[in-house]
Amino acid sequence: MTTESLTTPSYDELVAAAEETGLYKRTLWRYGFLAVLLVCGYGASLYFLTVSDSIPLQALNAIFFGFLTVQWGALGHDLSHKQIFASDRLNAIFGTIAWGLFAGLSQEKWYEWHNAHHKHPNRVGDDPDIDIPFCFSEKQRSSRTNFLDRLFRSHQHIIFFIVLPAVYPSYLRASFDHIFSRMDMTRVSELLLVAVHFFLIFFILFSSLPVAVVMLFLGIAIATTGIYMGLIFAPNHKGQDILSAEDPFLWTHQITLSRNLGPSRLVTYLFGGLNFQIEHHVFTRVSRFKFRQARDVVKAYCVAHGIPHEEKTVFGSMREIYGALKREASAQPLSQPFSQRVS
Repeated sequence: MTTESLTTPSYDELVAAAEETGLYKRTLWRYGFLAVLLVCGYGASLYFLTVSDSIPLQALNAIFFGFLTVQWGALGHDLSHKQIFASDRLNAIFGTIAWGLFAGLSQEKWYEWHNAHHKHPNRVGDDPDIDIPFCFSEKQRSSRTNFLDRLFRSHQHIIFFIVLPAVYPSYLRASFDHIFSRMDMTRVSELLLVAVHFFLIFFILFSSLPVAVVMLFLGIAIATTGIYMGLIFAPNHKGQDILSAEDPFLWTHQITLSRNLGPSRLVTYLFGGLNFQIEHHVFTRVSRFKFRQARDVVKAYCVAHGIPHEEKTVFGSMREIYGALKREASAQPLSQPFSQRVS
């Protein structure tokens, strides 16, 4: 997909269509029901740690716990975007609780990162989500000539999927670095919530299970959380066109540099609504339960103005990501230093 031919129709026209359709109406009761389900699931998983030391059963419980952790993060994501309450203060309070108490992460750090992504998705130097060792486009190619760098890059299409379990630990490290970089009331609150999160888990684990089962549970839960996080975030933008720092950024890039995934109810639930990534980027404060309706509005607008609106299956998106990584890996063989390939 190229970006040179994009026009810049009025964003206000799209917002007006959204308002007429009622997309900005709150869906508080649906979020409330979701939160109750997540609380019950979280409690059940922790309780199950105390009733059996069976390795197979606790391995399944660890997968379930990792699933719940990401689902809490998805709920925190919506609160951070002010999608749930009309009050910004309530969104901030409950967002901090969702991220800190149930996901063990700093809401403030995550939103700082995520907000930068929303402002300039897939733009080199502005989007932290592409500030990673993996290269999806010639615009990301590095001039590094270190052998290990070249070796990594030449196998990046395989390494990318292998390191997905490390996604959650990387967010943990970023959260702690952020919290301890400067202590204020917000960060003290986040630190207390994160401390309670891990104290509760470790206390129940070590007081209920043998050490070997504890280690198994933690390893599987952390890996599941990382893989699930990666599989939610990666398909929405990775493998698409990337803008250099010199390229102009148009608001229509929020559409053309995002990708929707098949809008089945199962996919929507598993992805926390983020499979409607285009609609989320266009209407950041619209409830996830309105995204299916928003899709109709945005698609009609795109057709009227000749703007591409990309949708893939989950596996189709993964194939595109793999293809982009492999293409760039092949473009930089070990026998040729990066510096010789940079124009």
